[in-house]
Amino acid sequence: MNLFAAKPKPRILLVDDDPALLTAYSRDLSATWDVSSAGDGTLGLRAVEDGPAFAVVVSNFRMPGMDGAAFLGKVKEIAPETTRIMLTGELDLRVAVQAVNEGNIFRFLTKPCSADQLQAALAEGLRMHELTQAEKHAKEQELHIAGEIQQALLFGNLPAVVSGVDFACFTQPSQGIDGDFIDVIEHRTGCFDVIVGDVMGKGLHAALIGAGTKHAFGRAFGRLAIANCEAGSQEIPSPEMIVRRVHEDVGENLAMLDSFATLVYARFDLKAHKLIWVDAGHTTSLVYSAKNRCFTRLKGDFQPLGFPELKRYHQLEHPIGSGDIAFFYSDGFTERRNAEGRMFGIEGLETLIAASPEAPSKALLETIFKQVSEFGGNTPFTDDLTGILVKIR
Repeated sequence: MNLFAAKPKPRILLVDDDPALLTAYSRDLSATWDVSSAGDGTLGLRAVEDGPAFAVVVSNFRMPGMDGAAFLGKVKEIAPETTRIMLTGELDLRVAVQAVNEGNIFRFLTKPCSADQLQAALAEGLRMHELTQAEKHAKEQELHIAGEIQQALLFGNLPAVVSGVDFACFTQPSQGIDGDFIDVIEHRTGCFDVIVGDVMGKGLHAALIGAGTKHAFGRAFGRLAIANCEAGSQEIPSPEMIVRRVHEDVGENLAMLDSFATLVYARFDLKAHKLIWVDAGHTTSLVYSAKNRCFTRLKGDFQPLGFPELKRYHQLEHPIGSGDIAFFYSDGFTERRNAEGRMFGIEGLETLIAASPEAPSKALLETIFKQVSEFGGNTPFTDDLTGILVKIR
């Protein structure tokens, strides 16, 4: 390994319809820069899309077909970290200033432009590129650390085993960190709660709101349990009372933040053979009956947390038995689209569960994610994915 290997030259792209000018600039700049060139905007975009990233792109304004302002605007969309410089004549200054104000270019140079002037502008453009890259890296590191904290504190403290059921959970943020939140709370043998929530938006903002909303559920449960004890009752607070209390505690705050959270709160009472649940504007949950080999779609008509309370939250009940499967999830599963624009849909989930109802929960949930992922091809996920699958033993 050569520790003293020369540092690679920064890559730049020159775009102009004047071959002689491109040749002259390439000759003068090649000692310092790794120079590529293109004769028009279309070829320039192809170079930006197909090759390694450019630190700086320099384009003439007046070119046939696509002008320099339009070209550099598209470069911004494709490679926002690339610094963009435009060469323009005196008569085009108004257009150049407008392009700077719109953020499409870093700087403009008036023609004729000497090699020394261009060298100086490229050096400043490179510094801007390196600063942008450093800021991007710092943001990615921040999101990575925040994602690790979220996994450890919000998802990592779920119980490994819940008596009477085989359960598995899955979460994948679309931006490294998300606003989805989940919880599993075991009260006693054969009685436990499942919470799956989805905060509007993505990223750190949504994650903080999700963390606060999840904390509100624990606080609401504790206060209601204390109130029951003071009243001489050992009864566990009901799902509807918990959701109502959380809405009272955080609903107005969510509205002030221009945010809201959908969720489903479900209680499994295995001795009573029933599932008690409250839906707050969340995507439809599924229950598969092993006895009847059919699905029931659990969907309420209550508003999300943060919306005006049009009516009080009420819980509903559904029978459950041995071998039954319940799946609570965020809409990232059902709204994944294929190349034709068709969504995976609830029917897709039902097909997968019905095909392997005897499979362990973890294996079945992994299959669901794999099929949903492949359905969308190479397209990145645009929404967060969170789900809990519960199979009654």
